[in-house]
Amino acid sequence: MNKALLDFRETADRAGDLAPALRRAARSIPSGTTLVFPEGDWILHPEGAASESLAVTNHDDGARLTAFSLADRSDITLEGEGCTLRSLGKVSPFWFRNCRGLSLRNLTLDRAESQNRFSEVVEVTEDRVVVRLDPAWNGPWSVYSGEVHLEGTHWREKIRSLIEWDREGRHPVAGSGDNLGAWGNHWTFEPVDREHLAIRGRSSRRPAVGNWLTLRSLVRPAPGIVLDGCEAVRLESVLIHAAAGMGLIAQRSRDIDLRACATAPSPRGPGVYSDLEDATHFANCGGIIRLEGCRFQGQLDDGCNIHGAYFPVVRRLDDHSVVVERRHFQQAGAPVGGPGERFAIAREVSLEDYWTGRARAVEDLNRHYARVVFEDRLPDDLAMGDALDNLDWHPDAVLRRCDFRYNRARGVLLSSRGKVLVEACSFRSSGAAIQAAGGLGLWCESGPVGELTVRNCEFHHCAVEPAWGRAVLQIGPESGDPGQRSTPYHGAVRLEGNRFTGPQGRLVEAVSVERLSGSGNLAESPLPEDGRAVEARLCGTVELDLRQAARS
Repeated sequence: MNKALLDFRETADRAGDLAPALRRAARSIPSGTTLVFPEGDWILHPEGAASESLAVTNHDDGARLTAFSLADRSDITLEGEGCTLRSLGKVSPFWFRNCRGLSLRNLTLDRAESQNRFSEVVEVTEDRVVVRLDPAWNGPWSVYSGEVHLEGTHWREKIRSLIEWDREGRHPVAGSGDNLGAWGNHWTFEPVDREHLAIRGRSSRRPAVGNWLTLRSLVRPAPGIVLDGCEAVRLESVLIHAAAGMGLIAQRSRDIDLRACATAPSPRGPGVYSDLEDATHFANCGGIIRLEGCRFQGQLDDGCNIHGAYFPVVRRLDDHSVVVERRHFQQAGAPVGGPGERFAIAREVSLEDYWTGRARAVEDLNRHYARVVFEDRLPDDLAMGDALDNLDWHPDAVLRRCDFRYNRARGVLLSSRGKVLVEACSFRSSGAAIQAAGGLGLWCESGPVGELTVRNCEFHHCAVEPAWGRAVLQIGPESGDPGQRSTPYHGAVRLEGNRFTGPQGRLVEAVSVERLSGSGNLAESPLPEDGRAVEARLCGTVELDLRQAARS
């Protein structure tokens, strides 16, 4: 059954605003509906959005403004017809809960105002850096007590990060990191005039005159597309220029297929970066995640992140139950699991699994803590700080013919116990092109790799910013002492027929990997200073063929 979205508009709606029509459609359309969007450029104004108490991992907590919030429906298709939706304020365009058989096609998402600011470096001295904020690209900003405050529709945020971009190459500059080489934000700001801002502070480097500087707020209130508890989802030809958070975030969802999707700088801006965090993010998902023929360019965080989650134990209640914590403040409300699901317990000191069992019950005590009751008796040596990992929510994944380029941070993070294939992809990321990590650090992302194959990929000028990865392919846990493990943390990693070109960091760093193997890999990149293209520590079998091309 086809429905036209314009049929849900009313005469009292704001001109050019589709949020009220989307809200009405989400309330009323039955399963089996194809909702056809109008062509053209439309606003999602907060006046017509719904306010709901919703939680999604890796984003800010609190009430949400949603334009299209759909729950408990099946076989729904959103046919975009080339429509562009530009969110204003903290509106999330799409939020899906417990839906099956979703399809989104031919849509573009952008923002009518940015939560960051974009500037050109016009003066550099020992004392200060002066940037110009072109009003054609930037919204309001002001300075109070040496801090820059950005303002928009129903929000106000402080600047917490400065990222330098190369004017010609349109990529983050090596050594800039998140604060021009400084650890943390040590800057003070003072206005020069209505378009110019002076920046003072200590750092290991100064930006170059003519380069671009992003003034970043680091808030994540409104992702573009949210999948929560969904199954059998397909996105095709969805383009995301900007979001107040991640482009696509999925949690506890399975079988997600992206075809010919992209992130790219908005034509309304200077064309340097995509104004969002991760392009795609899959936390505690299942089934198979597919990305084919996609292009992720210039976003302010990773192109794709697939991982589970560690939930540290903070209290043992009895022989069968514990209280666990969602440790990071942007994980509030993220699902821990459900009855009948299998969990492993990993030691904090080594991340080694030492017990598995099924949950009898899982109860959220609040948005930060949950109680988990197990069928079997818990081990006597369970220590506070050891962590639960839900074994039933680690997907397989296929990334094929995708292009990851010019973004801050990493190309992809792939930390899943399932089988992962990366094939015929190209990478040019400032951090690691491919990272498989896992650990109880800042985000508590779990995922000892089960089986990772990287085949026929191109890596050019990656890992030039150590803050986001020391090696082009970086495999190893982020916390604990792998030397205390009885077996390696990661499983099998195989590299076949890959090519490395241009100056970049170390090509492969593998720590605590059971088997590192592969053949037909060609390195045309210069060797790092220590002369080792591959570093393997605490690994089992290492049989990796990586041939260094002759240099003239």
